[in-house]
Order: sequence, then C-alpha cells, then structure tokens
Amino acid sequence: DFRVFSNGGRTPALEVASEQIQVSSCRFNLDTHMLPYLSRVMMCEAPIYPEVERNGKLITLSSGGFLVNFTTASADFEYVSSNSSQTLVKGLRPNLFRAGTDNDGVKQLETQFDDQTKPLGQWLSLGLDCVTLENVKREVSSKVLCADVFPERDTEKECPSVETEATIISWPGKVTYDGIAMAQPLKSQNQEHIQRKLGSWKQTVTMNSDGALYVENTITLDGSLVKDLPRWGVEFAMPRSMSHNSFLARGPHENYADRHMSAHIGVYEENVPECPSTYVVPQEQGNRMGLNWLFISEPRLDENSLSEKATLSAKKNIDDVVSGKQGLLLLPTSTHPEFSVSRCTDTQLFRARHINELNPSKDSIFVRIDAAQRGLGTGSCGPQTLPEYQINDDTEGNTCKLSFWIKPIGFGDK
Repeated sequence: DFRVFSNGGRTPALEVASEQIQVSSCRFNLDTHMLPYLSRVMMCEAPIYPEVERNGKLITLSSGGFLVNFTTASADFEYVSSNSSQTLVKGLRPNLFRAGTDNDGVKQLETQFDDQTKPLGQWLSLGLDCVTLENVKREVSSKVLCADVFPERDTEKECPSVETEATIISWPGKVTYDGIAMAQPLKSQNQEHIQRKLGSWKQTVTMNSDGALYVENTITLDGSLVKDLPRWGVEFAMPRSMSHNSFLARGPHENYADRHMSAHIGVYEENVPECPSTYVVPQEQGNRMGLNWLFISEPRLDENSLSEKATLSAKKNIDDVVSGKQGLLLLPTSTHPEFSVSRCTDTQLFRARHINELNPSKDSIFVRIDAAQRGLGTGSCGPQTLPEYQINDDTEGNTCKLSFWIKPIGFGDK
C-alpha cells in the first residue's frame, strides 16, 4: 500500500494518488497473517472444559461464562452471556436475498417483474425473500478444533459441537409489500403461498473452553432451480447497543465485486447508522469486501460522536481496537467474505419506497456475512452485471461453505 501526498503548505497534506499492490494472492495466507491471533482465539488456556446439557427439547453448550441454547424444534440458536443474561447472537441462518438495486430491477415498475434481463423479479418468484428451515435435525457431537492449523497443540482434546441439518424452503409471495409495484403480480398469483424446496442447510457450532464459538455453515442449493443468486451467506441479530464497528477490510465506502478497486484494505471504524440513508430509494447498501476481522462493540463515550460513515482508524492493530471494550470479534477462517451491518433487514429495505418509510429495528442490529454477493452492474440504464460477477448455479458445485469464529471480548474474560 503506498500513497502520494502534496504538501504545498497545506495542513493536512493533500493526497493526490494512491495504490495497493497485490504481492502474491488476493488473500492473506492463514499461517502468515491471521495465525498469531487465531492461536490466541482458538487455543485458550482456560482449565474448564465446555459442558453439554440436555433438558427436553433444549440443548445447551456452556463454558467461560457463556452458553449457547439450541432447541430441537427450530434451526435457530442463542448465544448468551450467562453473567449478564444478555443475548449476544440470535438466529444465525442462511440469507439469500438482497433489497434489489435499481440495476437489479426498479421495484416501482411492475412491467419489470417478468423482464428476463432484470433478476429482481426472478428472486421474488423464487421466494428468496422468505426462506425458512424445515425438517430440522440436531445432533450432539465433538470436534478437534483446528488441529490442521496447530498440529502441535491440543490435538487430542475434542470440544463439544451441535450439528444441525435442515431443508431450505422458500415461500414466494408470503411476505407482502404494499405499494411496491413489482411485488403485486406475485401477490395475486400466490394466494395459497406455494412453497419451494431450494436445497439443504448444515451448521456445526463448536464451543471452546473460554466460550468462543467456531461456526461452520454449508448451503447446498438445487442448481436446476436456483440461478443467478443475489447473495450466498448468513445473517444474525445482535443487541442494538452493539452499534460500533471496527474492521479490517476494503473501505471506507461500500464496495462490491465489480466496484471495489477504489476501496483500499485498511482498519476502519464507524457507528451503525440509525437509519440507512445512502439512497433516497432504499435498496442494497453498505457492503464491504475482503473481510479479515470485524469487531462489533458498544461505543465508548468518545466514540458516540464518530461519523456514521466509516473512516480510517487510528488504531492499527487488533489489540488496540479491542482494548477496554465489550463486544464480539468475528474472525473468518477459510475465505475473506463480504459483510454489512444495518438496523434494517433486506425485506425492510425493499418494503420502503422512500427513506421516510423505513422502520429500523428498535431492539437489534443485523449482521450479514456473505461468501459471495452478486455484483451491481449497470442494468438500470446499461448492461446487466457481467457473468464473472454473478453467482450462478454452477458455483462450487451448488455448495457454499462459510466458517468463522465468534469471540467475546470484555465480558469478564482475560
């Protein structure tokens, strides 16, 4: 990373050019860039081994002052700080929909619903905006955590896991969007809400001895049915108070697969906007690519005045970022995914015709982690998203894998 400044008596100096050079590959190797911190997150020295408890339909993993509750009737789970009884993560599940951009399809033009050059109508017809997990099966197992990364440490110690398998079902037309023209044809066609089987979902949640979670997600879709996806990822909710983000990724502005060359990798921070307002017509926004780590926390008093637009952080390493704070550190382990954090879900964004109609959550913020998201293209007035930036049915054999650590910081831990 290098930057060229012109001083010319100005304070601060004016940046006139910048560039980032790819040294060897588009992603850092796990054993060179993230290994030191992964070592500390994965292999703690806490003497207490995680416990597993069954109580009727409830399965609980607990250790280090944290617990995870699973029910056999639902595919959701809750991650709770047992000291404060605060729910930190809720409902981590597949996310396949995005609030269409004007390039995806103008939502106030009903004629674009059947337009084959506009994918938004196809996404609604598939019911990607209303996905549920059915036929849920849960099983308690165990896993040796990251023995392939640290073969010399704790290779014989297995930590408890809960494996979840379910069928991904979509419900076209079940979610109604009054006043959104593109959604009206579907509303009239699907009075009985016909369901579609899109594929399967598998999730393994493993807890280590200090309460950190290793979450592995696998989404397998029917390639003959699902083509040109908007995104391939997961979404979960966190408490509204966790409204400050620090991250090592591309920034500071939003960026996508076909619009990221001007977004430089760096450590950035921001406060989650009270109401998404990047665009007058609410739509997909706020995505960042190349995620190395994300720390979501309660803002300190001196951070409440920070801009709701991301800025370069003065803190250049992860230890400075988390020092004296309380929050969750999310650390991807296999790829550098894309992410966004918002007070609105994608369906809330899509339902609103104007920003004054948005209804942000009063209780939660929503974190979206994507293995991939479709590029933006120029479909409102030019060519659609190029094939190399689409998520097609043959991607990775119709299977997406996404894994990451969730590490609690500042909840009485060392």
